Amino acid sequence: MHQVLFIDEILQEIFHWCSVLEVNVLSQAARTCQAWKEPALDALYRQLPSIEPLWSLLPSLKGGEEANIPSDELQVFRSYARRVRHITHTTRSTKILQNPSSCATLCSRNSYIFPNLITAKFRLSKSSPHPSFCLSPRLRELQLDVGFSAKDSSSGGLEYLREISIVACYLQSLTFRGLVPDQFDNIIRSMSTLHTLLLRTGRSVTADIIASISTLPHLNYLELHAQHLEPFQIEDTWRSASGPLRFPVLQNLRLRSTPDFAILVLQNVQSTAVHTLSLDIETRDQTTPFWRTIFNVLQERFSTSLEHVSITHHLELDHDIPLDIDLINTIDFAALRSLSRLRDLRRLHFDTTVPMDIGTEDVIQMVTWWPNLKHLEMWSESVVDCDENPRRLNPGSTSRLTLDVLPVISASLPKLEFVALPVDTSGITEEIVSGLQVPGHRNLQGISFSYPHAPDTTLLPQYLRKIFPALRQVGRVSGHDRLWESVVTEACDHTRSAL
Repeated sequence: MHQVLFIDEILQEIFHWCSVLEVNVLSQAARTCQAWKEPALDALYRQLPSIEPLWSLLPSLKGGEEANIPSDELQVFRSYARRVRHITHTTRSTKILQNPSSCATLCSRNSYIFPNLITAKFRLSKSSPHPSFCLSPRLRELQLDVGFSAKDSSSGGLEYLREISIVACYLQSLTFRGLVPDQFDNIIRSMSTLHTLLLRTGRSVTADIIASISTLPHLNYLELHAQHLEPFQIEDTWRSASGPLRFPVLQNLRLRSTPDFAILVLQNVQSTAVHTLSLDIETRDQTTPFWRTIFNVLQERFSTSLEHVSITHHLELDHDIPLDIDLINTIDFAALRSLSRLRDLRRLHFDTTVPMDIGTEDVIQMVTWWPNLKHLEMWSESVVDCDENPRRLNPGSTSRLTLDVLPVISASLPKLEFVALPVDTSGITEEIVSGLQVPGHRNLQGISFSYPHAPDTTLLPQYLRKIFPALRQVGRVSGHDRLWESVVTEACDHTRSAL
């Protein structure tokens, strides 16, 4: 054997990639020679899909009943448990694993079963292992799922999080799914080292919890579901509070809420480094205007930092009753003008049930606002049903753009890689194709036509190849599938064959 294969750092790298690529050789490598044993076992047990693989190391407990574990079994178990850095456990476990005394027996001298655990993904239920299995002073990332049905699981999650806040003094990332337990706000406030916090809690998060979150000194990524809260529930708390800044270093915010609550939160973000914002707006009153207010806040607070903006607004529609777009609040050009100063935008995405009220001339002006844009999606592919299906919107309520927007996009957005717009290409002619004089856009690889219509299978591919020679993907809404498949083949196959 070559001497280089005895160098520990090289072996670790080789075995790491065997693990990543799921090459089933690590157990054989561990038995090859003494020099390979330790690094191969480290790689094999570094990341476990559950606790069960270690269960086989305790044959005295296989009967399912609590028993004294021989010292030699414990020694073997602990020698493997110390290798574990990442663990996922979402399955049922035996009763022994649910017993606190059994957990205490399995702990090593430092009182932790997995003393070197860094990340844990844990589902808490009546049949799950005792939470102390996933305690470690080295824990940096925790994903905890307590569910939305059992209150006892939620309270069990509270006890576990209390222990985590004491033991894992350097926890940086917490993802919590399920019903929020009582006193959760006090625990969150104590987790001052958090950088990332994702709360997927339905309608159970409280204003006190949000107030506690806002004071975390290192939090830069926050996902929050607060669609059930009203602004007054937290406004008084923030108004009377003194001391730390609110959201002082936040960079990435993903918020689901009503318009007024979103506006309040955005106005209270005191970080000047917010670069990513995702708003999922839920409305109870569809007629009260709010878009311009939201966009004004974005421009006033984050004009020098925002790079990625995603706006989602969905309505539950009755397919038997057409929706009159004139009676509800929509995103129009006047509202979008408030975003014109976001000069560093890289990604702009709108996903709305109701079509945006913009025309060809509006888009031609808008694309000049964001010269660094790489992704522009101003129309959801699910907005409009195809001609063969019942329409969810009143006839005439669907805006559409002409082909005139594409040459302007090509000239104004040199970095653009993907665009989705409701462009109607049915007016294409041979004169339009032959008269196209813009230089080919070299970066755009994907385009989506979200206005339902039948394309010209001869002229449209010629036009697309001429204006976007690097195109590799053409999307569209459902309907006229065979015609669009022909367009995709003719417009994109030449770029795929050239790769």
